[in-house]
Parts: sequence; C-alpha cells; structure tokens
Amino acid sequence: MLRFENVSYTYPFQQRPAVSNISLEVRPGELVLCTGASGCGKSTLIRLANGLCPLHFEGTLEGRVLVNGTPTTEQGLPRLARQAGTLFQDPEQQFFALNVEDELSFALEWQGMPVPQMHEAVNGAVRHFGLESLLGASIHELSEGQKQKVGLAVLWTQNPQALILDEPTANLDPESTAELALRLGELKRKGMAILVVDHRLYWLADVADRVVIMQDGLIQAQGDFSLLHDDALRARYGLRQACVPDARPLLPSASEADEKIVDVHGLTYAHKGGQPLYKNARMSLPAGITALIGPNGTGKTTLARVLAGLNQPQAGEIRLSGQALNNAQRLAR
Repeated sequence: MLRFENVSYTYPFQQRPAVSNISLEVRPGELVLCTGASGCGKSTLIRLANGLCPLHFEGTLEGRVLVNGTPTTEQGLPRLARQAGTLFQDPEQQFFALNVEDELSFALEWQGMPVPQMHEAVNGAVRHFGLESLLGASIHELSEGQKQKVGLAVLWTQNPQALILDEPTANLDPESTAELALRLGELKRKGMAILVVDHRLYWLADVADRVVIMQDGLIQAQGDFSLLHDDALRARYGLRQACVPDARPLLPSASEADEKIVDVHGLTYAHKGGQPLYKNARMSLPAGITALIGPNGTGKTTLARVLAGLNQPQAGEIRLSGQALNNAQRLAR
C-alpha cells in the first residue's frame, strides 16, 4: 500500500538530503512504527508518503514512492489524501469547520456524498470514537486530546486504505493512548496499512508489526518490537523506553501545609454556552513543581489558561503570594 524504493529527498536550497536511500513498505493489514531522535528524517518520511514531498515542497526526489501501486508524482494530492489519510501532530491545523459535527461531515459534503450515506458515515465515526458528547462543541474549546480523536474520526469517515499518523499520542492521556492502540489494532485487522511516526514507543508493543529506526536520514535498524528492548540500541539512537510503568499512583499530593504561592478561592468557569468545568472550586500551588493530571477534556489546559489570565472566570479570586490579581495583572506576572 505504501512503498519506498531507494528514496532520497532534498528540500529546496539545501545541499544535504533529508532522507537517503530509503527502502520500506507498509502492506495492507500491517502497522509499521518509525522512530528516531528529532531531526532524523521522520517528518520527511511522512511528507513523502502523503505526497507533500515533492508535490507541495518541490524538492528533489530520487527513487520512487508508491501509494497503492502508483508513484505519488503521477497522482494529485487530493487523490493521494483519499487513499492515505494523514493525521498531523497538531490536528487543529487541518480542521476547516467550527464545531465537531460540521468537521466530521465537511470533507464528505465536498466529495458530493449523498446525505443518507454521509449521516451513516458520521454517526459511525461518532460511535466508534465515543464523540457523542462533543458533537455540538466548538473545535477551539476541545482539549488537545479531544482534537486528536476528532482528527482521527474525520479520516475514518473517508474510509482510506492507509493511515499516516504523526506522533498521535503526543497530547493523549494514558487511557486514551491505550484506547488508540486498540482502535489501530481493529483497523489493522480490517486490512488498513498504518504508518506511525512517534517518539513514544511503549503503547504500540502489542500492535506494531515492524519497527524502523532512523538517524541522519538513514534507516539504521529494523525488526519486530523486541528490537526496542535492547538498552544499548536505544541509547545509541536516543530512543525512549519501550516499557513505561504508570507513575501516577506514586505521585505525592500537594501538602496544604506548604507555603501557598498561588491560592484560588470560589473559582467558577464554563466555556460559552457550556456546563461549568469548575464550580466554587478552591486550590493552591506551593513553590516547586506541581503536576496536574486527569483525563482529556476535564479542564487541565483551561485551568492553566485561567490561572495565567488568558481566560476570564465567571467567579472567583486568584491570589499570587497573597495578593488578589485580575486577568491583566496575572498575565503580567
């Protein structure tokens, strides 16, 4: 489904190729994980697979990249996108609509899909990804993890034969990460070819068929997932752990006895037209590092924005070192 034949690619005005002599294939029903330290060529691999290199970036391509048996240079970007859907690291950059339901149907409408068939596709995606409570939500008020789910659901509605995922778990909580692995396993069993580019490794232990390790634009090693249990190999290529225990139960609670640097009383906040995320809440932050954890969509990012003065709460007082500060004052501090 995705095939690289001795591929080298050089961006415009660059002397050195971003990737060199890449030969790789992702077959239907197979998930290939590509990993490596930053700057190793992973992002260019994605752009080659979906045709952005060279059809958009206009660099120099040597060798051939084939999608469904046809070189990408002989296909337009719209045709390539229907066959191999890409979810980029920041999915908000590829959204077009203002709310979730419109986003799910946007591409289908433009493709001229009949309304009954479109409703069936959208409803199927909503059920498959558990988006029932988000249908009317503004895209811009979703958490980063929720945006990731919506972006994947949008691709799913278009029934591509391949998926190309750029660090899809970067903004997901551990439970959503595990759920994504299950979803990818289901899609793989249905015959989809999946290329995942990620720094995180552990979550694909039971799903990845092959692992490809890149460095300096070259494929340095490949094999099954057990390859990543080699400590010396991971150290050589700057890779993360292949097995990550859940440290959350071991984190100590912030002590009320500690000196309060930030003190919050009676905080109430709701997005426009939505239910309150917090109502008459109180909390404090001592000196040092405090970790705020919880599932995607529970208000972690919004709380950070409220504390920093970027979002205006409906009620409540926020003190810094004992001094009550308004939004503008908190922004300045």
